[in-house]
Amino acid sequence: MELFKDLIVWQKSMELVRVVYQLSKGFPPDERYALTDQLRRAAVSIPSNIAEGNGRASNKDYAHFLAIARGSLYETLTQIQIAEDLGYIGKDDNLDQLAADVGRMLTSLLKKYGAILPSTRSTPTPYHYTYIYIIPLHLDLPPASTPTHPPRPPSYPLDLVYPGRREAPGLLKVMQMAKQT
Repeated sequence: MELFKDLIVWQKSMELVRVVYQLSKGFPPDERYALTDQLRRAAVSIPSNIAEGNGRASNKDYAHFLAIARGSLYETLTQIQIAEDLGYIGKDDNLDQLAADVGRMLTSLLKKYGAILPSTRSTPTPYHYTYIYIIPLHLDLPPASTPTHPPRPPSYPLDLVYPGRREAPGLLKVMQMAKQT
């Protein structure tokens, strides 16, 4: 894995932090501990999480921190929009382009490491059900054919063999719900 300082996404996110700090210098003094502070913290969180994830031992951990960095980017963009709406800053196309570049790179890295992207969360978390059939050792099965019992249908023994059959006679069905990974 590359050192985090060599990653272009980290370098561009550091540039984004510098731009955010420059822009937020012009905010009104009453926003110092509100929007200014929150915007700066969100911006700083982007390269910080990229660096922290890069230092983790597994790709899964790395992807987790990349996802956090991407969330911080969205938080930063929202606060920039608020600052624009309040008239604290004007529209900055360079800032928009820089943020778009960082977002694309983070998304690309998330795809590379197989992370689940937020856009896939619109569907509920899938679960799969595993049916476990416990077969009693002593089944009182009728013989294949006797004068008092008609011949068993050929599918009767299949109920004992194939667990996909849900209504197999003489079996205890235990349902185990496991989260699909």
